[in-house]
Amino acid sequence: MNITRPIYLRQVIAVLLAAWTFPTLAQSISGPAQAIDGDTLSLTGMHVRLFGIDAVELDQTCEREGRSWACGRDAQDRLAQLVAGQDVVCTGDHNDAYGRLVAICRGGDLDLGDAMVRAGFAIAYTKYSDLYLEAESRARGPGSGIWSSTFVDPALWRTTHPQARQKAAGTVSRDMPS
Repeated sequence: MNITRPIYLRQVIAVLLAAWTFPTLAQSISGPAQAIDGDTLSLTGMHVRLFGIDAVELDQTCEREGRSWACGRDAQDRLAQLVAGQDVVCTGDHNDAYGRLVAICRGGDLDLGDAMVRAGFAIAYTKYSDLYLEAESRARGPGSGIWSSTFVDPALWRTTHPQARQKAAGTVSRDMPS
């Protein structure tokens, strides 16, 4: 009598059922992209939030040498430059509260989240990941982007400007007054 065979068969069936019941949720999309703000792209009609970073918001201003600076617009411009004229590939495994795919996106060999943090237009979003902490450190040192100014942490800024969340999610027209 061979007892191990039915046990082995049950284990194989259990593994197959688990794999069938819990499929991988990773999603990958690619194509030309447009920058919605410093950490959100529109890609083939879908909004994608860059994983692990938090950029200054589109309408957010920073202060540099006693003057107001449209750092949020500059963050959007920087991301637009990074994606201009090339296909972008984004891979993520979940959507945020606004339905955006949260993903790591690449333009060629360039990790767009890393590039935005290194340029100083986004911070490492350590609430979700420490992936970009080194990039943030490299931007802070020489005072790149927002690190050359006084700025409010983007998450804190959003709490006092709730309409900014809707704009980033693409649910409010860009021309709508704040």
